[in-house]
Amino acid sequence: MHKLFFSILLFLILYSAAVYAQNSNNFEGIIKIIKTNKTDTATLVFLIKNNKVRINELNKQQQIEKYVIVNISIPEIYYLKPDKKIYTKIPSYRREKSLDSNSVLLKTGNYKKILGEKCYQWRLKIPDINTEITYWVASKKYPQFYTILDMFDSDIAGKYFLSIKGYKNVFPMLVVERSLLREWKSQVEVTEIKKIDIDNQQFEIPEDYTLFEK
Repeated sequence: MHKLFFSILLFLILYSAAVYAQNSNNFEGIIKIIKTNKTDTATLVFLIKNNKVRINELNKQQQIEKYVIVNISIPEIYYLKPDKKIYTKIPSYRREKSLDSNSVLLKTGNYKKILGEKCYQWRLKIPDINTEITYWVASKKYPQFYTILDMFDSDIAGKYFLSIKGYKNVFPMLVVERSLLREWKSQVEVTEIKKIDIDNQQFEIPEDYTLFEK
């Protein structure tokens, strides 16, 4: 499995959190994000319909290289490789969520517009791992987001976001990770949100795929 894809998958799934939009109106559509670090870039497209989420990872030619299908209500997670026509089941996780005692969260009051949304800056300093994470959050609530996050192993940004008091009231549109000396490490950004009808077939395992078991 592609190291970048799965090392960041937990946090990237937060962008599929709009399974249910504010006021409990179902969201159906596409969310596109780009994750960059010092060595690689990943483009992921999230297809969302009710309790079903599909995450496509695109290659440099913007073709689907691999994808994950998630059923929140069961929960089930499947990883699929189109070039080999194989799929495998991925274990889900549950974890304790708490910040280190010397971590510091600063809600600065600074804001900027991202895709038309007013996003406020939250800066989380974590001295124990020489890291500062800046979350630019929109004032939106997506209840299914928290269920999805708990289904996956965590990267740093996702793990600590779940530990912030009040996280259930916001939606991160941009996340930047740096060292405490301000050295840039990585970034996750929402680049597109579009409401469209999604065919249920997008969330099914193709009949000609073979189950791969280690």
